[in-house]
Amino acid sequence: MSNLTIEKILSVDGPIAEVVENFNHRPDQLLLAQKVEETLIIGGTLLAEAGTGTGKTLAYLIPALLSGKKIVISTATKTLQSQIIDREVPLLSKALERPISAVILKGRENYLCLRRFNRYRSQRSLKLGTAADTLIAWGERTTSGDRGELTDLPEEFDAWRLICATSESCLGSKCKDFERCHLQGRRRDAARAQIVVVNHHLFFADLALRSSTGGEVLPQYSAVILDEAQHIERVATQYFGVKVSSGRVMDLLRDAGALLGAGKKNTPPRVEEALSSVEATSAGFWSALAPSPTSLRINETFAGEPAKRLEFLVSALGVMSEVITLLANPDDETEGLKRRISLLVDELNLFTTPPKAGEVRWIEPRGRTTFLHSVPVDISTTLTEQLFSTPKPIILTSATLRVGGSFDYLRSRLGVPAEASEIAVEGPFDYARQCLIYIPADEVDPNAANFSESAYKEVLRILSITKGRGFCLFTSHRILREVAARLRRTKLPYHLLVQGDAPRETLLEQFRNDMHSVLLGAQAFWEGVDVPGEALSAVIIDKLPFSSPGDPLVEARIEKIREEGNSPFNRYQLPMAAMALRQGVGRLIRRMDDRGVVAILDTRLATKNYGGYLRRSLPKAPITRSIDDLRAFFS
Repeated sequence: MSNLTIEKILSVDGPIAEVVENFNHRPDQLLLAQKVEETLIIGGTLLAEAGTGTGKTLAYLIPALLSGKKIVISTATKTLQSQIIDREVPLLSKALERPISAVILKGRENYLCLRRFNRYRSQRSLKLGTAADTLIAWGERTTSGDRGELTDLPEEFDAWRLICATSESCLGSKCKDFERCHLQGRRRDAARAQIVVVNHHLFFADLALRSSTGGEVLPQYSAVILDEAQHIERVATQYFGVKVSSGRVMDLLRDAGALLGAGKKNTPPRVEEALSSVEATSAGFWSALAPSPTSLRINETFAGEPAKRLEFLVSALGVMSEVITLLANPDDETEGLKRRISLLVDELNLFTTPPKAGEVRWIEPRGRTTFLHSVPVDISTTLTEQLFSTPKPIILTSATLRVGGSFDYLRSRLGVPAEASEIAVEGPFDYARQCLIYIPADEVDPNAANFSESAYKEVLRILSITKGRGFCLFTSHRILREVAARLRRTKLPYHLLVQGDAPRETLLEQFRNDMHSVLLGAQAFWEGVDVPGEALSAVIIDKLPFSSPGDPLVEARIEKIREEGNSPFNRYQLPMAAMALRQGVGRLIRRMDDRGVVAILDTRLATKNYGGYLRRSLPKAPITRSIDDLRAFFS
């Protein structure tokens, strides 16, 4: 392959053209690939925005492969991970007539832990249920241990938490199953591969671990490509902070009970007392936190009842650690459990002191679990030091990195060095011909109590013109549910698919296959949805996607920007909304023969001064406020 160049590979008569039917030579794709190649050779950081249809993935995969370097590719979505490994890599392998060494490495909790599984399997006599039987049967035959094989298992099946690999329960090389371990096997594959595909969570978990302890999750690599890079700030913030949950305490309690033989006839009373104390004090602490259906910011240290309950919990955990020392066999599993207790106590004790400058804390209810978070308000300095200061080539790419035609917003939020290179390619689509943007003429306050009713009426009117084929994106689950309920009562003459009724990929597959169906989704559907063809002819967005100023992290960032003498709206909230809006709008046109309408029901896009800023971030398509123009477009 030494005589092959990017130019040859992507030429009109090159090896890609030979294996791809109706291959289109894309000058923008070649330009992007050349810039990626240059960065991989000379080093530095590259910001690369590539409009939908550019062929971005191949544009960085080809130079990555030709470089001979070991490269980590990190994405935000499973969809893109699967696309790289299942579609793009086999295509390149076929075109270049050579095997390509590329693997996916997922976070450890995606893999079965043999030690924990064997303990779980021993409970067969408890009649755990059909789903558990399915899980056990799979665990006994799987060769990969990858949960992704379990397509029929409920997404939130609780038993998976009992058998998956976790950093807290892992004994590492001291585990008797180490050589057969599914996670370690995958890591060995990753160590041998040239291309390792991960997600942002795993990448930043590794970066945080390297910076704090010198440990590592990923094998050593020479360069990194961060695709879907608009998510970096959100994900990185999580991994350079602390997160404690009620579920984590219960997992610890369950593992301690199994180690100490809890529930057996000959179990020492001290064991039962220690475990019961942790269970009771944990329940007391989490229930003492102010109950709220939404996240609640913590501005001071805990006081009153929560502080007292936290002290009881920490004390009970200390007693449990002492009981383990006295009564459990002194082995690696015992020491691992004691380390888990020690770490949990340290992180709980963090909340006995007030937040430091630049730190934000909050309580988050999530289903049956409550979380305590402590994260940096601004991650840019940390990323400058831990990511961008390395000599390794770093490439940040996405279809949506710029705001208002500039990378400045992303640079400031991520701490990207001033000398970083930039490239922006628009992609091949003719939005002026393929797309129409519609904003309703009737002005309705998006914060009004009756907004969901107005949105429903507008959705119904648009779907009657498009004959279904609509993808409705909502900024809140409440409005999604209200509009869905109204559409169901209307007995819509199209198959209605609603987020939550089935797994995400199942809904998308049904939407692709049913030409006149309608799909309603919230945040999880704003990105990573690819439905080319007539099945998707209208993307309908209910509101401009402004982040809630009541979100504790958003609130803290607003305060910081205001303290610096700047406008939080102009510097943070508006650019963030523009980036999110571009992602939603980008669901519509996915190939050269697609046509359709983007309907944005929030009339602030047309009436507010900042509407012009947001409109400039949208594709260069005609904008109308007349429903008759929609009828004419589809006629």
